[in-house]
Amino acid sequence: MMFRTISRALGAAATALSLVAAVPQAAAAPTSFSALYAFGDSLSDVGNIFAMTGGAAPDAADYHNGQWSNGNVWLQTLAGRLGLAPITASLSGGTDYAYGGAQSGTTLAHIGGLTDVTGATGQIAQFGATHAAADPNALYALWIGGNDLLGINSSMTPLQVQMLAAQTIGNIESAIASLAAAGAKNLLVLTLPDVGKTPQVLAGGPAVSATASAIAASFNQLLLNGNAGVGIPGLSALGATLGLNLTIFDSFAFMDDAIADPGAFGLTNVTQACLSAPLNACADPDQYFFWDSIHPTAVAHAALGNAVARALGV
Repeated sequence: MMFRTISRALGAAATALSLVAAVPQAAAAPTSFSALYAFGDSLSDVGNIFAMTGGAAPDAADYHNGQWSNGNVWLQTLAGRLGLAPITASLSGGTDYAYGGAQSGTTLAHIGGLTDVTGATGQIAQFGATHAAADPNALYALWIGGNDLLGINSSMTPLQVQMLAAQTIGNIESAIASLAAAGAKNLLVLTLPDVGKTPQVLAGGPAVSATASAIAASFNQLLLNGNAGVGIPGLSALGATLGLNLTIFDSFAFMDDAIADPGAFGLTNVTQACLSAPLNACADPDQYFFWDSIHPTAVAHAALGNAVARALGV
């Protein structure tokens, strides 16, 4: 996941996305699952981009085993907590369909492609091509949306920013509906993290950081609560309509909790990247929340995986 833009665009986005009230929490799903399937971007990719690029990205000298961190991403911790085997990339025959750099699908700022979640060749379609039906006893995890917000730019009107957000959320809801139609019953959806507190965005100064945080918070509110005026039912209502066991994990709050009280997570640095340049990492990554300017360390990923497991009741 990446988040880059400028103050003018961020200000327009924050205004346009201030549509709904506070983010609620959804009910937990069953705690015994036959398998774990995942869809998303670099925060969940365990090797698809690495396989697609023949090992060129992410750079094996700085990133662990094709993952965008110095160790395993959160899904591996979650799989272990669920009593399942380590999750592997779909391009290697596994159940993780996430790709680094993925977006939700086609929006006014992006034409969907095979690494994106929705679309004729996207992650959900790739899953469908090898699964005549979705296992109703499996858990399906979806974490996407950060890269879509990269489409925000200074030339956009507030209405266009609102449309981009609505289209992104529409793609997320379409992915959920497609999985439900195939037979999936247990869905896990993670909200956007607080991108305003990543080292990359912090480098833009306090105003840019605060506005980026406001955008992510407003996007999450719209994702969960919906807005009838722009045709978005909201995840809680959608889950009920589709008869899903839907768990919504607040990754925004998780990240803010770690930054507010790093000692509780065994961390000492929550504002800087351990990997400041290629082949130039800090001495003790386990003290850092961020591996690079946007991706968490393995320790932070493990804490996230354990927090998600607790939300699922395991």
